[in-house]
Amino acid sequence: MKKVDKLQVFDSAYDKLEEMEDKGRVDLSILEEFDFIMKQFKELELFWIENKKAKVEDAFLLYHCARNCGNVLTKMRTRFLEAEKKHLNPDVVRDAQQIMPTLSAVYEIVALPLKEPLNKELQMHIIQRLKEMRNIASSLSFLPTFEEETKDINMTKFKRHFLELAESLQASYFEE
Repeated sequence: MKKVDKLQVFDSAYDKLEEMEDKGRVDLSILEEFDFIMKQFKELELFWIENKKAKVEDAFLLYHCARNCGNVLTKMRTRFLEAEKKHLNPDVVRDAQQIMPTLSAVYEIVALPLKEPLNKELQMHIIQRLKEMRNIASSLSFLPTFEEETKDINMTKFKRHFLELAESLQASYFEE
């Protein structure tokens, strides 16, 4: 894959998907784009976990978006690898075409630096985009199972972060 910027990779992936649809077969070179995008979402997950400037609930929401998108891409990658064996050509391509625009839209949201806390309207917009992405992924069998989603989670660390989030949310609630 030639050097592309972080947003152009979505266009590159979509172009490859259109090409595959025209040819009626999967081209596994698209895995380079998927891997690049997955790496970007993983970096954003870490960024939002470590971000001490953002409100905890804002950082958690953006982390949650990045993690969900990465998980969907992992499932897409697996389906592309299995496409020939399981005779998923060209269905997996059409399915991927349906979700790429939403993944790109969520990426644009999650990658923006926060200059101020998210207001309720923006929080609801982000939640709606995430819900839309998950609904599309679910309808296309790109949504990982619970076991797949939680396999890499360090439960001790998760519980600690969850308690911190709960305490922060409780403090915010009582401040209002």
